[in-house]
Amino acid sequence: MFQPVHVLWLGLALLLPLRALAVPTPDAEHHNPSMAIMDSENANTVNAVLGDMSWELAFGGTPSAKAPEQLRIQTHLAFVEALLRAVDTRHWPEVLRDKRAVQLDRLRDYRQAGVFPSNTEFDGRRPIFIDAEGRLCAVGYLMAEDAGLELAQSVDARYHAGYVLDMEAAEVQDWVAQSGLTAEECAMIQPAYGPPITEETGTLTDTYLYSTGAWTMANGALAGINGSAFVRGESGLIMGIVGLASGLGQIGYGVAKVPVEEYDCFGWGPCPVDNEAPAAWTNIGAGSLASITAILRLTRGRAKGTAGLQAIPDAVTVPNPEGDGIALRWQYRF
Repeated sequence: MFQPVHVLWLGLALLLPLRALAVPTPDAEHHNPSMAIMDSENANTVNAVLGDMSWELAFGGTPSAKAPEQLRIQTHLAFVEALLRAVDTRHWPEVLRDKRAVQLDRLRDYRQAGVFPSNTEFDGRRPIFIDAEGRLCAVGYLMAEDAGLELAQSVDARYHAGYVLDMEAAEVQDWVAQSGLTAEECAMIQPAYGPPITEETGTLTDTYLYSTGAWTMANGALAGINGSAFVRGESGLIMGIVGLASGLGQIGYGVAKVPVEEYDCFGWGPCPVDNEAPAAWTNIGAGSLASITAILRLTRGRAKGTAGLQAIPDAVTVPNPEGDGIALRWQYRF
């Protein structure tokens, strides 16, 4: 789905000096691979050529250790797709223009599917052409869809964690020449994948997921009990206190896990399912509901007024020769 953020990226892409990004025609010579790959500024970014430009434009800063990996890859691929679609290819042969359109549509489908390789081999970010589970990188996917999985597997055997601009094998060069993309554009597409994110850096764990579910069901039940009691005007000091304590506890459990950085969970795009933010907000919401219903029950149950006017004899109140007196009664029940 075309997200509003893509409009921003496309507008920015039109302003970028594409010539400075070295996007040549298919017949131009390749740049020295070391110029793109050995750039120290991009050594641990999502892409060796563009660095983390995509994240910076989308979220206004550099990604932290808590940045969800899937969102980071999808953000990069959406950005580079917008860049490549903005390139003027009118002087290219028609067959290559058509092939390019197909490849960019494939890149979009690959990004939306969200099935990316896992880097379980390196401490830092590195390209992984095909991982141990058979998941292909973006360039590997384009190659496999275009020329067959066998070619992608052959390239993986030789350049498993290599950068596109370092792949000098003839079969790679031949594929690039007819792919509708240049070698530099393939290098711009190729993500570098980070190592697995640990629990401390924001990944949703089974423990947090199951505890959130159990606590939410418990507080949902307490909210129902206290809410219905409030409507009926029934007292219940113990259940009110239990509901309030459980609600406040779940609120704290959620607040402790809300990410400091705001990603795309409630903004331009989908929230990654492995991030703690949705579970954290679920805890805060369920805890708030339980707390509110408990407070309502405690307020109404502990001090339920039976206000009314009661006629009482003169002798019970202050002597009044002119007749009866009236008194306002408020009854507290504990």
